[in-house]
Amino acid sequence: MPDLVPSRAAASAVVLAIVASSAPLAAQAPPFTRNVEVSGVVYGNYQYHVEPGATPSQDAQVRAGLEENQFSLERAYVNVRAAVAPRTSVRVTSDLHRADDGYELRLKYGYVDYRFLERGRANAFARVGMLQNVVIDHEERFWPRWLGTAPLDRAGYFSSADLGLAVGATLPDRLGEVYAQVVNGQGYQRVGRSDDRFKDWAARVSLTPFAALADSSPLRGLFVSPWYYKGDTASIFGPESDLDETPGYMGPVREGRQRDRYGVVVGWESARFGSAGVSVARRRSEVEGGANTPVSPITVATREGRLTSAYAALRPLALLDSAARRPLSVVLRYDRDDADTDAPGYTHYVVAGLAYDVNSHLSVALDYQETLPQDGQPPTRSTLRQIYFAHLQARF
Repeated sequence: MPDLVPSRAAASAVVLAIVASSAPLAAQAPPFTRNVEVSGVVYGNYQYHVEPGATPSQDAQVRAGLEENQFSLERAYVNVRAAVAPRTSVRVTSDLHRADDGYELRLKYGYVDYRFLERGRANAFARVGMLQNVVIDHEERFWPRWLGTAPLDRAGYFSSADLGLAVGATLPDRLGEVYAQVVNGQGYQRVGRSDDRFKDWAARVSLTPFAALADSSPLRGLFVSPWYYKGDTASIFGPESDLDETPGYMGPVREGRQRDRYGVVVGWESARFGSAGVSVARRRSEVEGGANTPVSPITVATREGRLTSAYAALRPLALLDSAARRPLSVVLRYDRDDADTDAPGYTHYVVAGLAYDVNSHLSVALDYQETLPQDGQPPTRSTLRQIYFAHLQARF
């Protein structure tokens, strides 16, 4: 029994040593630190119009276009990103853009992001506010936005940002990501300008089947991204319509009108060689006619559209040197936009030029862009454009 006392003392010393050694480990967990990052980008250009005029009315359009030969500051974005609490961050992006009477400042992005899952490679988040729409922001990974908007944005399929709620997650084994959202459907350009009570639902799956390959593999940067956008929009004869004073008006229409879009983006990016992509999309919309009166009842027709685009911004000189990142890029793009498959013709959009990275923050380009009606589509002011550009992008 006398030997038991020292044993208890020794055991107590061991326990105290374990507790003492574990206390510093708990204290080593890094405390959360708030931080704020500010960045931005400026898009500018000089444009020289050379639109042809086949008729006197088009000649007038050409003269109006030639008056637009000028220097232009297209966009100036300022991004503020802040980590405000564990797993919680905020992003605010202001958009200074050209308007009819000068420049206007508006909100492009403004949302709160909460990472509700962070476990190894598994990551999932919820986001609320003015946020990225389902696929346009993703497509801009493969097309240089400073030379022009992405195909879906340019064709007006939907806006690049909208007010709503989104969730996203990475797929296991580096297979890609998923992104889904519910938004107002009016876009960031029309906030507060519509009483449309209907909401739009959208989802995208981006698959990266070769992401686990070595960095040197050209297949590593391949993305396959099918997406779907389910939308409804209020009738022009809705409860708040200005047409309700028409004689014989038959009352408000409360159901929504179909506005669906779907497609797939196949994109590829490489730090050495540049990027390229193909985008195929379809849309189906209900279009109303009539005056909602007994003499002129409401008509509803379904309009379908098709959009196909291929684009690339490639560095051909990178083939000559595997170690250096060459600053010269060849930029090519072709869009075929058939806005109404029942109407004759379509519009094509072409970009061809050279871009040069002066340094990591400044890029310039010389390029030609045209938008022309094809196969009997009547020309309009917006579909008859031939322009030589000198573009500039500055990042900070």
